[in-house]
Amino acid sequence: MSDGSIDPVTFQYGEFLRLPPKPRIVAGIGFMVGGTVLSVLLWHEGFIWALPLFAFAAGIFLSVSGAIDMRKAARRRKYWEAILEHEEEIVKEMLEARSRGRRYVQWLNQHGIHDLELRRYLIDAAELRQ
Repeated sequence: MSDGSIDPVTFQYGEFLRLPPKPRIVAGIGFMVGGTVLSVLLWHEGFIWALPLFAFAAGIFLSVSGAIDMRKAARRRKYWEAILEHEEEIVKEMLEARSRGRRYVQWLNQHGIHDLELRRYLIDAAELRQ
């Protein structure tokens, strides 16, 4: 399915790892609740091992990884805002460094800007003003 939708027949657990952070947390909570409910329902059958235990453990993993990714995204957004706040000065300094024979990437490395998407944005901005 090339339209971006999920095929329910071939959908696997690994697909949950590709979810954005908030839906991943929700899926993790759903897995934990589902695993717990299955364990309670199957308690008298003596079958509390495979699926319920996996669902609960997977739920914990998904929730924790989603929470970690939310923190990373917030940090990255804050970093972008701080850099873009000074975009004019940065681009000006990049152009001055270029006129002295230095490369943009070299200047960005020296100033600690390592985010590839941000680098591309700043280099494109410098190229437009050149």
